[in-house]
Amino acid sequence: MKTVITFSFLLFFCLSSFSEIFTLDLNSPNQFTDNFQTSYTGTPVSQQSDGGLGGSGSIDFTSGDGTQGWHTKFSFDPIDVGVSLSLSYAFQYHDNDAGIKSSSGVKIGFCTDPTSPSDQSGMPSSGLLGDLGMWSWGTHLSDTLSSGSSGMISGGLGNAISMTDYGWYEIGLALSRTADTTYDITYSFWSLNDDGEKDTQLGFNTGAHDSSKFNTTLYPFLALENPGAEATFNALDNITLSSTGTINDLAIPEPSSLTLAGFIAAFAFFIRRRMMI
Repeated sequence: MKTVITFSFLLFFCLSSFSEIFTLDLNSPNQFTDNFQTSYTGTPVSQQSDGGLGGSGSIDFTSGDGTQGWHTKFSFDPIDVGVSLSLSYAFQYHDNDAGIKSSSGVKIGFCTDPTSPSDQSGMPSSGLLGDLGMWSWGTHLSDTLSSGSSGMISGGLGNAISMTDYGWYEIGLALSRTADTTYDITYSFWSLNDDGEKDTQLGFNTGAHDSSKFNTTLYPFLALENPGAEATFNALDNITLSSTGTINDLAIPEPSSLTLAGFIAAFAFFIRRRMMI
């Protein structure tokens, strides 16, 4: 009887404390459209089998023909005090030789309406709660990206950040609930090595945001401004979302869930063997 109680406690401890983390590595066909949707009526960006980190699969930023927003098909439950939520992805920067004729940008954020059409910047036209973005503004900002944010803490990542042509970078946004209506917001920006590992932190900003607007079901989104042949970005890869809360309606299994299930099954087998001895 004591053995059963111990196993039940361990099972409860693991299920109540583990973090749901998954990464779209874009190496499986339709992985992007299985998990993200858009209301864009032109030519959307598409997933490709190469062009990503280390030659892996990626989203071809140059394949789109206009500004577009993509929302997750799944949602995050309202997060409790002490719970965190984060979103990040990698992109490849390219200093277009022809010169940038218009602004081009990549942005991430959270909203409440997954069916909202996008505005001229790729942001949700309704239900927008907050975002962090990186973009270029033309040839006078060659080899640099500016950053900005809305709905959370101001200032984005600070000053324009110098870039390396064909270099890979990661943009990240984290949300942590510290009190009933208080959230710690963290923005981060890293250079990546060829294996996709973080190399140097190029930008960081954090602060508290006092608002109850995040106490609702949240949908992450990606905003892609002016993708196409003359864009400042080549590809996107490794879209990663994590939460110590609950993610609903995922189209792919989370590795952490599979690891936990295997651990529990192995532990249950061990207990059964012990009880039979």
